[in-house]
Amino acid sequence: MISAGAVSAHAVTHPKTTRNLLIIAAIIVLIVPVTLVAVPVTLVLAMGANGFGGGGMCGGSA
Repeated sequence: MISAGAVSAHAVTHPKTTRNLLIIAAIIVLIVPVTLVAVPVTLVLAMGANGFGGGGMCGGSA
């Protein structure tokens, strides 16, 4: 198994590897919080649409 020190030493000697690692880290830092917010908001909106007459075709006043 490759240790973290060996990976970082390799990244220092290869700038392209460092750039790729930074891109991956940036993607993770951006996607994880967005996902943690978007999933609960989507669930709340989906449940709210069902509970408060959000577009259902059954019932209602004529």
